[in-house]
Amino acid sequence: MSKKGIIFTLDAILAIIIGALIISASYFLLSRHDPGFNMNALSMMSFDSLAVLEKDSTFRNAADAKNPSGLAAFITSMPGNTCANISVFDNSSMLITSSQKSGCSLNYSIVSRRAFVSSNFSSYYAEMRISFG
Repeated sequence: MSKKGIIFTLDAILAIIIGALIISASYFLLSRHDPGFNMNALSMMSFDSLAVLEKDSTFRNAADAKNPSGLAAFITSMPGNTCANISVFDNSSMLITSSQKSGCSLNYSIVSRRAFVSSNFSSYYAEMRISFG
């Protein structure tokens, strides 16, 4: 009786086991969910949103007219899976105007702030709270 076939079979089984371990380990490493990534994405989205609203004079109009319609229009145009609240404060931290996306709760939100100057040269700051929801 020849035992060459048994050694070849054990070698093939060992290769299959090692291959399966490598494939399963790479699957688990690549499919891990990193909550920090979502927070970074929200932070970048909030800073970009505040910059856009300052550059297109939405903040200036909201502070001068005390009307949140421009803020509300921007918030409703955001992706459906994001919840946001944008508030405008004067330099003494008094709330001037605010707008929030309807039907949202801001659990585990990211807070970003940006200062700006209105048309009458008064300083204000805008605060955005944003979360996935």
